[in-house]
Amino acid sequence: MMRFPAIQWKHEVNSENLGVVRNFEKAIGLCEEEIVFLSDQDDVWMPEKASKMLQFFANQRFSIVFSDAKLVDEQLNDLKITMFERVGLKKKYLQRYHRKHFGMFLLLSGHFVTGATMAFRKKIVEQLMPVPHSPWFLHDGWIATAGACMDEVSFIPEPLILYRQHQSQAVGASLNLSEKDTPKAKPGKLSLWFGLLRNKPPIESTVLEFFEKNQALITPKTLNVLRKRFLSYKALLSSPNPAKGRLFRI
Repeated sequence: MMRFPAIQWKHEVNSENLGVVRNFEKAIGLCEEEIVFLSDQDDVWMPEKASKMLQFFANQRFSIVFSDAKLVDEQLNDLKITMFERVGLKKKYLQRYHRKHFGMFLLLSGHFVTGATMAFRKKIVEQLMPVPHSPWFLHDGWIATAGACMDEVSFIPEPLILYRQHQSQAVGASLNLSEKDTPKAKPGKLSLWFGLLRNKPPIESTVLEFFEKNQALITPKTLNVLRKRFLSYKALLSSPNPAKGRLFRI
């Protein structure tokens, strides 16, 4: 804090441990400006991150934006892979992102957005709170997925943070730091992994339930697409031999 005296800091202490999701919810609620940036304590922002994201909001209608991230180790050594590469978020998918419901389907299919790479207009995200209790979502995944259903999410396809990977962090990029050569995501493996455990509902069930209760936030056409998609996956899960976790492929 002492290194950046121009920034107005506010230090809030919780009376009890709220956990990751509720802690971020509270922090977002305490923000007073129009644009909110999320940040993890151990990650490093590129010098141009804030200016590029603010420029994005000045020129675009979208209310939520995320970027790629460069993965580094605890000493900030480059691991020679980005977050988009690690999760299989290929250029061909990004090129199709804004076509019809593709962006929504993409974010329903996996967690590609980490909060440390995200910024948003507060007025939109307040409508998405609180984060539903679900086995699928932390705060960042929920904001990105629900926001995509509202057609409010876009991206900047370049790394704007150094995303530190170490053994003690709460959430990371699922990287095995003991491996010398980190394998990249295999081509064509961007799939939905909700069918592995029968006692977990499909990811769409949480999203659909939220928007059926808040229909003013989403177009009737998009809500109908969600309903059809959820029903099709529910039918697949109830079949005798569902595909082993790979029930949807973009």
